[in-house]
Amino acid sequence: MAETGLGKKDIVVDAGTGAGALACALANVCKHVYSYEIKEEHLKVAKENIKRLRLNNITLKKKDVNKGITEKEVNLIVLDLPEPWKTVKSAQKALKIGGFLIAYTPTIIQASQFVEEIRKNKSFLFDKTIELIQRKWIVDGRRLRPSSAEIGHTAFLTFVRRIK
Repeated sequence: MAETGLGKKDIVVDAGTGAGALACALANVCKHVYSYEIKEEHLKVAKENIKRLRLNNITLKKKDVNKGITEKEVNLIVLDLPEPWKTVKSAQKALKIGGFLIAYTPTIIQASQFVEEIRKNKSFLFDKTIELIQRKWIVDGRRLRPSSAEIGHTAFLTFVRRIK
């Protein structure tokens, strides 16, 4: 949210709803979130979470984002999908110029394939890929170090902007 300057007037498309955590977080900041999901069981969980949080600015859609995005002049599209490169053409039609397209991928190979597809499309400018790594620390008096008992978790965020 901070990287894109997302604000209260912005429209967002979230693809790969899952339990709806990201859609709910985005809804607390922006005007409206349209969240696309193809799995009925995920939509059911997300609907309950949205209801529990009393959010009324999220629209859930049982639709494949790769087959098109209904919304136009969108400020931000976030992809949490196994093959985000398949969504580039749909995203191009939906995003406003200057809008952000972000792909969350658990492997660098997925991030690389997404970037390669972006580079084929002159409407987009690849900004960066960053790694999100999380590890716990031991903070106990003078004993300050990363925990060696746990395996860290990593993922990648790739940021792209529509330029024409």
